[in-house]
Amino acid sequence: MEGFRDSGNGYRLVIFKVDRVWKGKIGPTFEMPAVESDELCWAWPPSMLKTGTELVVFANHMQGGTHPQEFYPMRCETSLPRDLPDLRKLGRGHKPKG
Repeated sequence: MEGFRDSGNGYRLVIFKVDRVWKGKIGPTFEMPAVESDELCWAWPPSMLKTGTELVVFANHMQGGTHPQEFYPMRCETSLPRDLPDLRKLGRGHKPKG
């Protein structure tokens, strides 16, 4: 995770520097709403959103979201790489586009 920025619409965005992509057309940086909650399935656990943290992010496209890209984390799958036992099953992925 690279950091945060203000969306200009009353909420923060989390900014990721992307190293690997397994699905979707993702560029070298990617932004998602920084909604934090220990209870919501589509929000970030507060302990994960720390600058410099390496994450494997699983995301869903959510209709009716407030961010133009409308992607939100799937908290039950998103994790630190060391905590994802099946990371090898994903394969190598590819470098981000652009």
